[in-house]
Amino acid sequence: MAYKIAVMGIGYVGLVNAVGLADFGHHVIGADITGHTGFKGGWLSLWLKELGAKVVGYSLEPPTEPNLFEAINLKDKIIHIIGDVRDEKHLNY
Repeated sequence: MAYKIAVMGIGYVGLVNAVGLADFGHHVIGADITGHTGFKGGWLSLWLKELGAKVVGYSLEPPTEPNLFEAINLKDKIIHIIGDVRDEKHLNY
């Protein structure tokens, strides 16, 4: 039986857990406060995509110029949404 599971914090531990649970056939949603446009979030989003995950990123604009998000062209590899979690109307994806 497949479950819907949320993993809060997709760091080095959460990422391994999310991938392992997905490998067992569960539908896994991973959430991380750093977002997909920052350095750590960009790498993690890319790794998840390469592992076959459907990645939806919701974050503020990239914080620096230049940045990893643009350097690896992540916006063309994942579902990319720019917004602020405090703006409730944008959270209805």
